[in-house]
Amino acid sequence: MQLQTIDFLPSKTRIKVTGRLKQNLVGLLQKQKKNFSRYKIWRYKKGISNLTIDDLISLGVDKEDIFKNTEAFGLEASYQLIQLPEKILVDEELAWFLGFHITENSETPWGIGVCNTNTTLIRKAFQILKKKFQIPIEKFRLEIRVTPRMNEREITKDIQKYLGLSRQQIRISKRKEVMNYPLFTLRINSSLIKSLVKNIEVFFIGNALKFRRRTQAKFIQGVFDADAWINKTKGIIVLTQRKEKLVLLIEKLLLSLNIKCRKEYWKKKHFYACIITKGRNKDNLLSFRKKIGFSHPIKNKQLSQYLSGASLRRS
Repeated sequence: MQLQTIDFLPSKTRIKVTGRLKQNLVGLLQKQKKNFSRYKIWRYKKGISNLTIDDLISLGVDKEDIFKNTEAFGLEASYQLIQLPEKILVDEELAWFLGFHITENSETPWGIGVCNTNTTLIRKAFQILKKKFQIPIEKFRLEIRVTPRMNEREITKDIQKYLGLSRQQIRISKRKEVMNYPLFTLRINSSLIKSLVKNIEVFFIGNALKFRRRTQAKFIQGVFDADAWINKTKGIIVLTQRKEKLVLLIEKLLLSLNIKCRKEYWKKKHFYACIITKGRNKDNLLSFRKKIGFSHPIKNKQLSQYLSGASLRRS
C-alpha cells in the first residue's frame, strides 16, 4: 500500500534542555517534588535530557505556550516568535526540500541551512520552509560568499527582490578562492526547526519506498538538483555522495521507477556514485526527464539540449 501523504506531529520533536527552558523546567519540577526525585531534578538542571514537546506538556508546560510563545521557554536562539502547525504534511513539496537539504546541508549548532549557487533553488527552499513550517520572514538569514571581482551590489539587489529580505538579514563575505558564481546559504536560527526537520528526514528515509511514486520522484529531484551533474560526452547523469546509505536509497527508488542505474565507489576521491546510463536510443534518460527531471534551470537546459541534439543526429 502506497502512502500519499503523512502527517508528522511536531510534538514528537526532541528539544535539548538549555537556557531559559531549563530554568523554567527546574522551577516546575521543584513545585512538584512529590512526583519527581532529587536525582531527576539534578539531571534536568544539568541539561542532560533531550525532551519532546509531549514531555514538556506532561511536566506541566502549557501546550499553547510551547507552540505560540516559544520565546518564554527559550526554544529559539534569537528569541523570536515561531508558530508551528500542529501537523506537518509530508507531500511532494516537502519531499523535494528533504532531498535538497540532505545533500546541501549547512547546519549550525543553533539552526539549519541550505546552500547553493543557484538562486532559483534557494528561492524554492525559502518558499517551502515558509509555507510548511509557518516561519515568519524575520527568522531567515542569508549569507552570500563572493569574490572581489563580483558585483556584490547587483547580487544583493537581485536576491533581496526574490526573497523579500531586509538588508540587515543579508551578510556578505568575500573570499579569494576561485568561484564562477556566488554561493548563497539560507539559514534559520531555530533549534526547534532543526530538530523537527531532522526527525522528518529520518522518518521519510525509513519509509521512502511506501510513498507514492510522484513523492519519491520529487525527493530524488531534490537530491539531483543539489548534487548531480550531466556528462554529455558519455551521455550519463552522475550523482556523487559520501553517504553510501543515501546512494543505496536513491538506487532503490530509481529502480522502483523503472529507471536503470548503477552504483560505484570511487576509491581515490572516497565518493559513492549513482550513475544513470543513457540506455538504448537514450530511452533511459528520456524516462528520467519524464518521471523526475531537474528543477535546476541550468541542469534542465543541459539535459534537454543533449536529448534534442541526440534525436536530431538520429534523424
